[in-house]
Amino acid sequence: MAALGAVQAGAEVMLVSRAPGATALYAGGMEIAAELREMRALAASQPYHPFVRLGLNDFELVTLLDEVCYRVQEALLRAGLRIAGNWRTTGWYADVHGGVRPAHLVPESVFPGELGGLQGKRVAVVGVSAIGDYDAVATAGALEEAGVRAMPVSVSMELPQSASLSDLFGRQAPEIREVVEAVAYPPGLVQLPENGFELLATLPSPHGWRLQQALDAALADHGVDVAQGEISGVRARGRQVEAALTASTELAADRFVLATGRYLSGGLVKHRVVREPVCDLGVFHEGVRVDREWPLRLRHLEQLSPHPAFRTGVLTDDRLRPVGWDGLLAYDNLRAAGSLLGGYDLHVLLALMRSRGLVAAPRRTLDLIDTLYHMQPEVPPKRAVLAALTIPGVRAVARHLPIARRRERMLAETVRRHSFDPATATDEAARAEEQGID
Repeated sequence: MAALGAVQAGAEVMLVSRAPGATALYAGGMEIAAELREMRALAASQPYHPFVRLGLNDFELVTLLDEVCYRVQEALLRAGLRIAGNWRTTGWYADVHGGVRPAHLVPESVFPGELGGLQGKRVAVVGVSAIGDYDAVATAGALEEAGVRAMPVSVSMELPQSASLSDLFGRQAPEIREVVEAVAYPPGLVQLPENGFELLATLPSPHGWRLQQALDAALADHGVDVAQGEISGVRARGRQVEAALTASTELAADRFVLATGRYLSGGLVKHRVVREPVCDLGVFHEGVRVDREWPLRLRHLEQLSPHPAFRTGVLTDDRLRPVGWDGLLAYDNLRAAGSLLGGYDLHVLLALMRSRGLVAAPRRTLDLIDTLYHMQPEVPPKRAVLAALTIPGVRAVARHLPIARRRERMLAETVRRHSFDPATATDEAARAEEQGID
């Protein structure tokens, strides 16, 4: 997306990537931003959040988000992927295991499945008898909890032995005989009926594959030169980067954008401490450099848990130019983008609410709870409440409880946004999602 943004602004762009990124983790829904009043509160609650670092006023932020959404949707539409929605309206969508996720932008094939529009409607949830890693009965039950009159419907398809959800990709959606107002299909099928929609995905994600294909097509359509290779470092003179270095060549340019991600894609690496390997930029946690001043408790947790440092990343100025270990601007012509940016804690919420829970993984769960407690010293959440919410049955009840106090409302929102029920997922899916978060 950084490459598309640059070329749309008139630049000549080369994109260098080591391998396909984490697009396969895309479940089918894009979250763009919280409500405007919540973003205003970021300056106090998360002062190193990228939105805060940009220093935009309300008008500038709204204008920027409108432009970004328009450009994303337009570029993907030209590549053949229709995306519906906007950043101003949060929709709620069910995934293939019955989890409910928020999203602002979704594929057009997912959009009719917004749960608010399905309230009280009769919906058939299609299950394929030959597939063992998807339980339509459990998914229908989860939709019932969300206020949808859902019923599981089993169909037969010609599939390979030991077929999985990935074997559905590109196959025509089967017809059903039941008279219903909407039909929920597992993701990957094509030629859905007029009243059909796709559920969000887990791993491997057909929505992620389609998005990657559309992005590749959009890059080609915009004339972006794409090269495969690994950037090992940069050559710089003073505060100007002159070239990016690969094993065999130097790639010279006037400006550079570092969008290497975090741990999964190698944008940050961990040996004894966390570091950024390409430019040796400073890596910070809550504004504190991690190499010598990082809180000992969080460093200890890195050894106990596979989960990374949750708000750790590079810090930037208001033009997204990253700083070095000394907190000063590293290079005038280098910018950072994407999840490499530090300052926000989505990852700890994802890890906790999508973990196997207190019963199945007590040590990891308690470590994550303790970390979240210390990350919010002003209004720390109650440890016992967090522990209880990692149990699927308790979460199911909590989704429907009326909450009065603001802090508890925020916690309930976290449960609704970021949890899924491990009991309805395969061990492989749970491990893959946990690895993706980490």
